[in-house]
Amino acid sequence: MKIYVRCLGIALIAVITALGQWSGGAPGEPGAGPRRDVIVRGEITSSAPLLGSWMVELASHGAGVASPAFVNPDGTFELRAPASGIYELLVSAGSGGVVYRQYIVAGDSNQPLSIRLPEPGSAGTASRSDGNTVSVHQLTHKVPAAAQKAFNKGQKAVKKGNHEEAAKCFLEAVTIDPEFTDAYNDLGASQVELGRLAEAAEAFQKVIDIEPDHPLGLHNLSIVLAKMHRFREAGETARRALQRDPSNAEMHLILADCLMIQGGNPAEALANLQRAESRIPKAHLLAAHILADTGKPSEAVGELRNYLLALPADDAQRPQLETWLAQLEKQSNP
Repeated sequence: MKIYVRCLGIALIAVITALGQWSGGAPGEPGAGPRRDVIVRGEITSSAPLLGSWMVELASHGAGVASPAFVNPDGTFELRAPASGIYELLVSAGSGGVVYRQYIVAGDSNQPLSIRLPEPGSAGTASRSDGNTVSVHQLTHKVPAAAQKAFNKGQKAVKKGNHEEAAKCFLEAVTIDPEFTDAYNDLGASQVELGRLAEAAEAFQKVIDIEPDHPLGLHNLSIVLAKMHRFREAGETARRALQRDPSNAEMHLILADCLMIQGGNPAEALANLQRAESRIPKAHLLAAHILADTGKPSEAVGELRNYLLALPADDAQRPQLETWLAQLEKQSNP
């Protein structure tokens, strides 16, 4: 099956570095000083209108999500953090699902945040990092100038479609700075473009070695492992990615696919496909196969119809799928 990959253009990074490294201490942590609210303001922009209700929230390390606030019609927002420190800011659509996350430092003299929502992704490529989002690791780890220069050069090569040159630049960057997660991630993405899946898996694994719960690293590693037909490992990695980002439709699809290939639990595979259907129409088709195989033709009909609604009228598969739909309808109404 075709592997779908989210390409949001942002790095969704998980925290692994001790928040005690922040001079103010972790939010609410003993010794962090007197508790008092810190105001966090910002503005959200997007290439598409912000229709419906949008919400921003702050999550502190190990303390769950707090301080929710609705985004104003003009895209502005204001949040209150309980204390100075490092927080994860999450942006979610009213229909559910986090679409953007970023680690921020909340303090006494905050500059207004400027958040650009990601463009819809394309399938079949590994997700690259972007300077718009930072992790706690990035906040506390200083990239040497020479490594940053090589990384920037690699990004320019990517834009020109020169993935061989890009890979060399990203490799130079991680040689200078062995903890440069963005460089490892983009090295892996370039290796995927060059068809070097084993090298790509090694690069994405390095991202996770540095930041074990790094969603983008886990996401990309799962994709590559699936491409290499290492389905057990791909499924396990997808599970880890979903623990960090349960809204990741592509990881739900990968996990379901791996379960199906390995003869796993059909109910679990179906549940994951249903979590992916709103973003990935092909999940409807796979769900239809599971339902048909488990003796539920009427439910399979509904899934297959939904898939056909999203399929182009001139798609070569349509006649075969329409024939199958007719067969399922007969089974549903003997």
